[in-house]
Amino acid sequence: LTAGTILKNQRLLRRLGRGGMGEVWEAENVHVATLRSAIKVIRPELAADEAFKARFLREAALLASLQHENIVAVRDFAVDDRTGMPFLVTELLQGEDLATRLERARQQGQVGLPLDEACALVAQASAGVSAAHASGIVHRDLKPMNMFVTVRGVLKLIDFGVSRGTDHSNIT
Repeated sequence: LTAGTILKNQRLLRRLGRGGMGEVWEAENVHVATLRSAIKVIRPELAADEAFKARFLREAALLASLQHENIVAVRDFAVDDRTGMPFLVTELLQGEDLATRLERARQQGQVGLPLDEACALVAQASAGVSAAHASGIVHRDLKPMNMFVTVRGVLKLIDFGVSRGTDHSNIT
């Protein structure tokens, strides 16, 4: 993938990150350029696996049903007609993941975050996890890297890529 590639109605602008399942890009809506999103695009070799693709789309549908302040909002998901690559469109977050925040505190000689900030973040993470569980979704990869703190201080659970439903059917 390169900047300028269009998936459905999203134009990829810049890669934000790369992981085991694929890449995350900042994108703009081709009809409303000011509407920015984050798009998780699955690696081609995974996209070629029909069973994996089906699991990814089931996961995306489950995540799209979650509406909670402490869970990243899913805006859309699809399989690109031209490439066959499945992708997930979410709100574009501004801020940093909790792992980065904790590492910066460590480099500044602190042991963790100030107590009031840590308690507020734990409460928000718990609220997000509780909402997911109430909807029948288990994250299974909760770690500081998958908790994003926005510039307003709102913690959002991200990357449900290894989540599963509580009906014990694997999502990914």
